[in-house]
Amino acid sequence: MPPRSDSPRREHPGPPRASTEAQPQELIVTIFAAYVGSDPRPAWSGGLVDLLGAFGYSAGAARIALNRVVERQLLERHREGRFISYSPTPRLLELIAVGERRLRTLALDAPWDGTWTLVWYSIPEEQRRERHRLGRRLRFLGFGPLEDSTWVAPRDHAGDVDPYLERLGVRNLTGMFVGRQATPPEAIIARAWDREELVKRYRLFLDEFSPYRDRSLTDDEAFVVRTRLANTYRRFPYLDPGLPRDVFPAADERKQAATLYEDLLPALEPAARRHFDGASRRGPAPTPAATAR
Repeated sequence: MPPRSDSPRREHPGPPRASTEAQPQELIVTIFAAYVGSDPRPAWSGGLVDLLGAFGYSAGAARIALNRVVERQLLERHREGRFISYSPTPRLLELIAVGERRLRTLALDAPWDGTWTLVWYSIPEEQRRERHRLGRRLRFLGFGPLEDSTWVAPRDHAGDVDPYLERLGVRNLTGMFVGRQATPPEAIIARAWDREELVKRYRLFLDEFSPYRDRSLTDDEAFVVRTRLANTYRRFPYLDPGLPRDVFPAADERKQAATLYEDLLPALEPAARRHFDGASRRGPAPTPAATAR
């Protein structure tokens, strides 16, 4: 059953395809997820700007992106004189943890008992930021849009969705139902997810990153490849509901992509981390008095 021409997927198309299309804010979040995590050492702003330069962003664009991630309450800015550094906020750490859980479950190809979670909302225009954030979180959890304000996902996601509704302050504007559909799931799947596009994206991922299995890279090259690998793979939860292979034909490509990711990410880590640490783990220049001592 092909999607209708007025499918809500046109309003919620998901992230871009190519790794080179990553936006600087997206890359900043990926860099902190891949190289910082809960490490208490803040990352130097100048080093982060230099690292983003490797992806084609100017110093000005990089600093604007860092400021916007701070405004989203995902990074905390620290200042010591003219020296500025950043560390992840609890909100970003929670987002990273949710993402890691989602990535682990995505590759499991776990059985499904036919349970669906349905979420619908009526959030007014003056709360469009909350509406946008809710849509992004639902998509990341594997939900697909049935209508502009109605989302569906396989399995019971009430435990993930309900606390987020409370945090956004929109629980009274949102409804949620967990249950089973009496009819076959194919119509819902075709309506909410673009299976052909997902297969294409998995194949693009494999074509781009498979050659690096046997390629020798310098530290800076390893950092760029590993960061793009992580950033691109992190997009799949926005597109793939994690349905098992008996009802979702992208399962074979998903398994190949997951295997490549799980092999390549740790293989590139030592060199990539050396480059990240060398660029971002600097402190302020010592004062003359300190130098004298």
